[in-house]
Amino acid sequence: MEQLKERFLRPCRKLTDQFLIAAVITFLLMETGTIASLFGARLSGISTNETLPSYVPWALKSYFVFSGIWVVFVLVMAVFPANRPMLRLLVPTIREGNTIVRTLLGLLAGFACNGICVAISVLRHDIGLSFVGIDPAPLLVLFCGVVIQSGAEEIVTRLYLQQKLLRRYKAPVVAVILSATFFAALHLLNPGITVMAVVELLEISVILSLFCLYFDALGAAIAMHAAWNYTQNIIFGLPNSGLVSEYSIFKLEAAANGPFFDTMFGVEGAVGSCCVLGAFLIGLLIYIRVKHVKPIDIWADAERKALAEKGTAPASASYAPRHMAK
Repeated sequence: MEQLKERFLRPCRKLTDQFLIAAVITFLLMETGTIASLFGARLSGISTNETLPSYVPWALKSYFVFSGIWVVFVLVMAVFPANRPMLRLLVPTIREGNTIVRTLLGLLAGFACNGICVAISVLRHDIGLSFVGIDPAPLLVLFCGVVIQSGAEEIVTRLYLQQKLLRRYKAPVVAVILSATFFAALHLLNPGITVMAVVELLEISVILSLFCLYFDALGAAIAMHAAWNYTQNIIFGLPNSGLVSEYSIFKLEAAANGPFFDTMFGVEGAVGSCCVLGAFLIGLLIYIRVKHVKPIDIWADAERKALAEKGTAPASASYAPRHMAK
C-alpha cells in the first residue's frame, strides 16, 4: 500500500490536499467570503439604497458579492506558510507567465468563442436581438463586477484547489480533472442546467486549467472567463448560466432552441458551444505538444525538501517548472 501511495502521490502533499477534504475546505471558504461580502454590503447601505439605478443592486448581488472571496482566499494563502507559493501565481509578469499580452489574448478568446455562438444563433434566426443603447456607466460597473466574479471563481478553482491537488498527485491530469469537476458542480443548481451545459463547463474549466498549468497565466484564465460571461450577459442580453442581466446593450426579443442556443441556459446549454470550446481545447493541446511546453510546478522545491527529509535522493521532481526544463 505504501509503495502504491508513493507511485501516485507526492511526498510534499498535505492531509488537506486530499480531494474531498480540499473540496469541502474550498467550498466553506467560498461561503465565508460570500457572507463577508453580503455583510459589508448591508453595512454600507448600498443594497437597500433606492436612489441607485436598478442594475447596481443586481450587480452587487450577482457579481460584487464575490469580492469577499478574493479577500478570504488571499488571506488563507498568505497566513499559512505551506500555501504561500500559490500567491506568486497572482503576480503579473512582464516577459513570461502571467503577462499582460496573455491576459489580453484570454480576453480575446472569451469574446471570440462566445461571439461565434451568438452570431450563428442570430444567422439561424434562433434568437432575435434588438439594440437598446450604449451607456458607459453600467457597462464599466458591470465589467468590473464580471471580472470580480470570474476572478473569484478562478482563484477558487484554478489557483487554490488545483494547486492543492497538484501538490498531492504526481499526474497533473488528476488535478485538472478534479478541479474541473468541482467547477462544474458549483453550477448544478443554476436555473435551466442541462447535460450539454455540464459538458461545456467541464471543457472551459479544462481550458482555463491548462492556461494556469502550462503558461502560468491566471490572468488569461480570468480574462477569458470574464469575457465569455460579459459577452453573452451584458453585451447581448442572453442568459449567462441561466441568469439574465438587468442591463445589456442588446435585448433578447425572441428565442428558440437551436444547436448554438438553449432557451433556458443560453449559449452554454447548447451543443454548439461545446463544439467551439472543444475545437479550442484541441488546438491548445496541439500547441502544447508541438511546442513541448512543460507544466509549471510551484511545489518542486517542497518536494525536494520532503524527499531529502526522508533520506531519498531527489533525482528529479515529478514535473519540472518550465523555467527549469531544458
